[in-house]
Amino acid sequence: MNVTLVTEETQLLFVTSLDQVAALQQMVSAEDFVQLQQVDFQIEVVVALFRGVQGSSNSQTMIKEIKREDGRLVIQAEFWSPSPSYTSTAALTYPYHLVTIAKVNLPVQEVEFTLERVMLTPTPPGK
Repeated sequence: MNVTLVTEETQLLFVTSLDQVAALQQMVSAEDFVQLQQVDFQIEVVVALFRGVQGSSNSQTMIKEIKREDGRLVIQAEFWSPSPSYTSTAALTYPYHLVTIAKVNLPVQEVEFTLERVMLTPTPPGK
């Protein structure tokens, strides 16, 4: 089962084997790569959400919920962008989030991804 959803610069991947993990080595931290290599793909899969290049150190990406609906996996994700009021380092970052789920929670046959994105800019704290 090979599922990928790409929209603009966002990539949502369904990782089901160690071969696919090897392809992610340059996209994740060394610590996360080691953890991915420990996944038992006989009983688990990994949902990987990559936001793409961001120009700020405070950009974040988070998978909030994964649910089954009519044979689909619906991924709800939040994409945080820093407020202009926040102090951020101007740097190229590559926010991502990895979630491991049990295969028993998957639809029976094919998996169709649906990504529901919420763009958020946090409100700066009061002064």
